[in-house]
Amino acid sequence: MRSKNQQSVKSSSTAGQINIAAEPHGASTGDGRPIALVNPSGTDVSEFQPARTCYRASIASLSPEPLTVLKPLNIVVRQSGGDFLATFVDANINASGDTEAEAVSNLKDMVAATFDLLTSAPQETLGPAPKRQLGVLLEFLRRSLE
Repeated sequence: MRSKNQQSVKSSSTAGQINIAAEPHGASTGDGRPIALVNPSGTDVSEFQPARTCYRASIASLSPEPLTVLKPLNIVVRQSGGDFLATFVDANINASGDTEAEAVSNLKDMVAATFDLLTSAPQETLGPAPKRQLGVLLEFLRRSLE
């Protein structure tokens, strides 16, 4: 059962419908109102630092890219200023967009491009962070047979 703070959001992408089960992350009262943010001097700064809402979602396909998703990519989508930021935390890949759907679509493109770049590079030329990123991506993706 959903609490009062949870919402359902449906976003469309160019590759089809993306269902986002939303769970806002951030401090709130039991009735869904944000808790006031207070700086060390005791001044309420809520109006200067609005609470952000985050949504968790899964990506099960990167189509039309020729990549097979072995297990769903768990992502986080959050509003950042006037834009939205989608993040595949496991691989430290981010993308933004004007809407949730655009941010997710851009993230899918960025994941595919990063996979292509890292799998085509000679392994000995990759530093520690790209090697880790490649290792994560290989857990989630494989090149599809064409």
